[in-house]
Amino acid sequence: MEITQQTMAYTNHTLLPEALEKWSLPLFSRSLPRHIEIIYEINRRFLDEVRLRYPGDDERAARLSIIDESGREVCPHGASRLCGKPRINGVAALHSDLLTKTVLKDLYELYPGPFCERDERSDPRRWIALSNPGLTELVTAKIGDQWIKHFEERSEGSNLCDDAGFRKEWAGSNAATRQGSPRSSETGQA
Repeated sequence: MEITQQTMAYTNHTLLPEALEKWSLPLFSRSLPRHIEIIYEINRRFLDEVRLRYPGDDERAARLSIIDESGREVCPHGASRLCGKPRINGVAALHSDLLTKTVLKDLYELYPGPFCERDERSDPRRWIALSNPGLTELVTAKIGDQWIKHFEERSEGSNLCDDAGFRKEWAGSNAATRQGSPRSSETGQA
């Protein structure tokens, strides 16, 4: 559990109630019987901590429970509690702020420290460098490697779209990649 607490994080992508997952407890129990045993144990430990912190506040314990007190559902944002003392990310500062005041208010009051915001949009330079090494090599040959670290500062990259030679070279590298053979500049294959 200690390793899990130090490793896991929960990212919430929406505050809309219809998008917050709830799982049927009977279905979950039939499909993943060992998992539900573990979830019950984690929930017991978690609620013990809640009851120590807020003695006599059974309503708070019920709101924070991973298992819906009716016994019908594994509660929304239960994943955040499965982490123990979680790190909880909203996808923007405003989003995180709203999480702490609405959907995860009780959890925030219990663990205020781990709430933060994280923008999870793909970083274009990393995406290009990892997904298309051939294009990365071509762009770097034309404008240097600083575009990888400082993408927004490299306006020369936008000029490459207008460079017919670059476009031809890129088309050739893509064709060679699709054929599974190395690019051949001697033969001019595309």
